[in-house]
Amino acid sequence: MSTKSCYKLDYLDLKILSLIDQNARENISTIAKKLKTSQQVISYRLQNLEAMEIIKGYISCIDYSVLGNTIYKIYIKLNSTNENKQKIIDYLRSKKQTIKIIEVYSSNWDLIVKFYAENLSESYVYIKNLKINFKDEIINTDYFILLEKTSFSRDYFTEKYRRLNNKIEYKFYDKKIEKLNTIDKKILYNIKNHARISSVFLAKEIESTPNTVLSRLKQLKCSGIIKSYRPIFNFRKLPFSSYKILLKINPKKDHKEEELITFFENNTNIINIRKFIGPWDLEIDLETTSKEEVFGFINILRSNFFEIVKDVNLLDVAFEYYC
Repeated sequence: MSTKSCYKLDYLDLKILSLIDQNARENISTIAKKLKTSQQVISYRLQNLEAMEIIKGYISCIDYSVLGNTIYKIYIKLNSTNENKQKIIDYLRSKKQTIKIIEVYSSNWDLIVKFYAENLSESYVYIKNLKINFKDEIINTDYFILLEKTSFSRDYFTEKYRRLNNKIEYKFYDKKIEKLNTIDKKILYNIKNHARISSVFLAKEIESTPNTVLSRLKQLKCSGIIKSYRPIFNFRKLPFSSYKILLKINPKKDHKEEELITFFENNTNIINIRKFIGPWDLEIDLETTSKEEVFGFINILRSNFFEIVKDVNLLDVAFEYYC
């Protein structure tokens, strides 16, 4: 595993990270007003956090299901060197359907791939080509269809309790399909991995006007195509680590699932909750300062929800690639 080189963050740094996490497009003046300090201070602190690569970038969270797609995840076990793993990652990043790739430490898997496909045939081709190209490197794959997702801001930076008003919910089914015009497509392409790009610069990139960009961004948000704007944090330089926990649910006790979800929602260290069709039923993203906290959480989970939770699988997140 890679070693951490954590930076000492003061309370103002953490407040800035918290506000940026809630809305990565928040302008400097608004952040300064909320934190009752000057724009110069906020600008300096934010630039410093970026220079130290604590913040590695900013993404727009796009709901591809609103555009008529289904979201899939592949958990991959590899039989390969780091060099071959990187070849697989580079291959996946070259595919326009790939949304995200995650390197994990686990006895069962090495990579997690999130991608979208318009139909079953398209998803089959994506997976088939991956397996053909890397038949000697891939030992095993597990497939999931994403049904629902609930995302939360990182309240644990500065708060003891969850602020549920910051919850963002995704339902990847029964959606009204939205059509994109040419300008919308250009905006999404440019803002996908550059969420803090200014409307003036974005207008130049797509040969439009700032007012048109602002109007279209507002519409993309209202239609649910853009769900939020988030920073990419480098957990190698933060006093927190990222984990994934997979759960198998007892179908005879699924009436207790709502109670389990409420338990997750009230835990400030849980950032995402996902429901799947696949070998596992739920996936949660947990960020804590120590693995002991993770084990403590799992013990509470097993003790309080032993009737509904059939099995638990813990994965350490090593690195994330946004495509």
